[in-house]
Formats: sequence, structure tokens, C-alpha cells
Amino acid sequence: MYRRTKEYIKTNNAEPTIFIQGDDVQNSELLYKLDRVTEFSLYTITKYEHRIDLIARDIYSDEKYSWILLYVNRCSVDELVRGKVLKYIPQTSLKLLINSV
Repeated sequence: MYRRTKEYIKTNNAEPTIFIQGDDVQNSELLYKLDRVTEFSLYTITKYEHRIDLIARDIYSDEKYSWILLYVNRCSVDELVRGKVLKYIPQTSLKLLINSV
């Protein structure tokens, strides 16, 4: 299973492309671990409709985690409307998970 190299671990980069080898999206240890997370918090969209970048910034103080929110919730940006409840991995747990890959 594909793992990040040491140079990526040092940068603490969370871009999705560094966790996937070639075109095989299923060959990713991070995606494997994200599918097995059981600890979630809930976030109700009250503003920022269709703006996953701003929602991620609101939750994690950084938009680089927006793809993880979409992946965990199995939704598209079009589904991000007021009143929708998103589950998210608490920031401390997410950072530990990313650093374990």
C-alpha cells in the first residue's frame, strides 16, 4: 500500500495527490484509514453554501482539508446547502491520522 515519503512527512502536507500512487486511487493508506474512522463531530451548514473551502477553513482553520470533508461525507459540492449536517474528524485526530501514514 502506498505511503508518503519522508520528505512529505516533514512538510505535513495534506494534499490528496501525495497519498495516491499513479492512477490507482484505491492504493492509498490514508483513504483506507479514513474509511475506518469511527470518531466524528458534526457540523451544520449555516453559511458558505457550496463552498467546501470555506467550510474546511471554518472547521480546521485551513482549506487544504476540504477534500477530506468531501471524501468522508461522500458528497459533492452541489449538496452543500444550508441545513445539511456534515460529519468531520476532529482536528487533533485528523492530524494524528495523517501523520501515521
